[in-house]
Order: sequence, then structure tokens, then C-alpha cells
Amino acid sequence: MTYQDQSTELAGTVTDQVLAALAAYVAGQIAADALVAVVAAYLAAGTTGGAALGDLALAAAVTLSTGTPAAPLGITRPADHPERLARATTAILADLTPDDELSLSRAQMRYQRLVEAEIRQAVADAYTEAVATSEAVTGWTRGLEPDACQLCRWWWREGHVWPADYPIQRHTGCDCSQLIVTTSEPIRQPNTTTRRTA
Repeated sequence: MTYQDQSTELAGTVTDQVLAALAAYVAGQIAADALVAVVAAYLAAGTTGGAALGDLALAAAVTLSTGTPAAPLGITRPADHPERLARATTAILADLTPDDELSLSRAQMRYQRLVEAEIRQAVADAYTEAVATSEAVTGWTRGLEPDACQLCRWWWREGHVWPADYPIQRHTGCDCSQLIVTTSEPIRQPNTTTRRTA
């Protein structure tokens, strides 16, 4: 199982928790401010877990690449993360009419998308930070997702090796990954020269 698969499982677990809290709100069992707090807490816990997952995934990749056990680096989420998540969940709740099935369905879908996006981003950010921080990693190439779009294929640059601290370019919904390089081979720098046209 890849760390992307584990990320999907984590997102599914957190989504179930969030939707159960939403159902409790709709049933009148908890107030709106309690729902916001609970959803933000579930999301914060999920993204913290996602950050740990990204950190562990890099440690596993380094271990496999070098044959030497590598420890996680202790990558965490930003301290202000719960407040931002509370704002996001409040915005979804503001558009919800509890006794309207269509409104409820939209809210459920928006919460699910929020959870998936936040956890995917947390995993990717932690992995990228770990790649840049690890002393064992000298660079990375772009690992294209199976149905990679044209932009991702352009970013791939036919397997170009980027320096370890060069951030991966992403777009919304992107599942491309960083494939680490741990050898002492020289890393080509990105071409930053501008071509002149006649």
C-alpha cells in the first residue's frame, strides 16, 4: 500500500467522522458552534496525521533507496491551522438549510471535498518539506499519476532531476509525487534562460 493509498484511507475515516457530526447537527443534537468546533478538530487531527504520514513516507523512501534505516524528521502542521479550518467549515455551514435534502447533500459533498483536499495537501506538503530537509536526498523527479494532465507532463520535463529544495509544482487535484534521488550524481539546474524569437 502506497502512502497515497493510506492518505485516501485517512481522508475516508475523517470524512465519516465529519459527516456523523453533521448528521448530529441536522438532528438537533449539537449546536452550530459545536459542529464547527468538532469538524475543525477532526480536520486538524486528520491533517496532523497526514503530515506525519508524509514524513514517514519520505523516511521509508530514503530507507528503501539507501538501504540504511532513516527516521522521520518530525514534520508538523502550522499552529494556526485549526482556526483556518474553523473558517472553512463555518462557510459551508452558512449555506446549509438542514431540512432541505439538496442543501444537505451539497453540504456533505463540500465537507467531503474539504477533508480530501486538506489531507492530500497536508501529506504532500510534509513530504515536500521532508525531501527538502533530508540530508540523504539530493534531488527528485516528478512521478506522474496514471492519468496525468498535459501541465503535469510538461512539469515532468522527461524525468528532469530537480534539486531537493526545489518545490514540486502542483494544481488542484494533482496526485503527482516526488520520486527521490539519493545518489551523488550531479543535479541539473532548471533552465532559466529566456529564448529569443526572431
